[in-house]
Amino acid sequence: MTADRRLTTKLTNTVVEGAPAKAKRYVLWDSDVRGFGLRVEPTGRKSFIVRYRSGGGGRSAPRLQMRIEGQPGKVLSADNARKLARRILNEVAHGKNPAGERADKRKERTLGDVLDEYLAKHVARKYKPSTAAEARRQVEKVIKPALGRVKIGDLTRSKIKQWHQDLGDKPYEGNRALAYLRSALSIAQREWEYLSENPAAGITKHDEKARERFFTDAELSRIGEALREIEAKAVPGCATAVRLLSLTGMRLSEVLGLRWDEIDFDGGCARLPDAKAGARTVPLGAPVLTLLAGLNQAGAYVCEAADSTKPVHLKTFRRFWKQIHTKAGLMNARPHDFRHTAGTYVSQGGANAFVVRDILGHKTMAMTGRYVAKSVDPLRAATDQFSGRVAAAMDAGLGAEIVPLKKA
Repeated sequence: MTADRRLTTKLTNTVVEGAPAKAKRYVLWDSDVRGFGLRVEPTGRKSFIVRYRSGGGGRSAPRLQMRIEGQPGKVLSADNARKLARRILNEVAHGKNPAGERADKRKERTLGDVLDEYLAKHVARKYKPSTAAEARRQVEKVIKPALGRVKIGDLTRSKIKQWHQDLGDKPYEGNRALAYLRSALSIAQREWEYLSENPAAGITKHDEKARERFFTDAELSRIGEALREIEAKAVPGCATAVRLLSLTGMRLSEVLGLRWDEIDFDGGCARLPDAKAGARTVPLGAPVLTLLAGLNQAGAYVCEAADSTKPVHLKTFRRFWKQIHTKAGLMNARPHDFRHTAGTYVSQGGANAFVVRDILGHKTMAMTGRYVAKSVDPLRAATDQFSGRVAAAMDAGLGAEIVPLKKA
């Protein structure tokens, strides 16, 4: 065997393994397939290559060379490499230029590039700020580190499935990240035409344990005690936000963004122009109206920050809530659990599913024709019941009437 192309040998795994490193790079050419060879570097690194002339001009055509992907003898056997070489040379015979196509592919955008475009052109324009922030977090912290450098044309279903499976110990986050990736690739396919199909479509989500935690009367009492103990040292809007969450069942984003011009004291409700499921009316029970009437209404926001022209920032509130649930001795307590508490208490008060869903503003019941002109009075009655119970448990000092509730 020699580096001279005129001396060839059939490349086998034994030949590949025994090829020694030399002072200069050399190539062992295969005797079966002309142009297929094993390149050996002075460092001992080996790779299969294919050499051919492109353009159909005979010996005057430029000679090109490309490496066959895979590590010889470990990932890629000699026989499989020979089959790939034949496939490449067959493409050349039909007028293609595989080496040129690979060079073009190196210039092709990565998934990270597509995700950046997705955040700038889609998420920033169409998502609400809180949702957009979560989308950016998932992209930067979960998707990009694993898949960001993959060329968009090389992104296969199997790669995405493996990445998703690796997140199996965090099923909720893995499923949210998969949803954002699927959304980005769907837009890349349908609108930008970067892909012929969406490789993330149809991938099965991880099983998630449904979490329907709600606070008991005893837990609400501890929350109220913790709230009164630390609220004097915190941004006033934080304590207001906790009380509104507990007494209304509103979403955290709705509470933190609540403006005074959205409060209708005469109608006993808050009219939100842009909630998660669209515009909706939130009925406010007597304890809530008492709370709001006692607050400073000079600024624009109900839960105002230290700068009264701005609402409490989400990070500021989360730090405050961490203090609350730690001091109250609650495990795995989230602000969102107040919504579950509201739904549970309203249901225990005898309200039907339609009233519960309207109070909570669930998307399945929002903005449908049969509810457009309805009065909020039945909802206020149910809200009075549950918010009175919560206020009494938290001892918020709002003068709420204690209404006995029917058993579930």
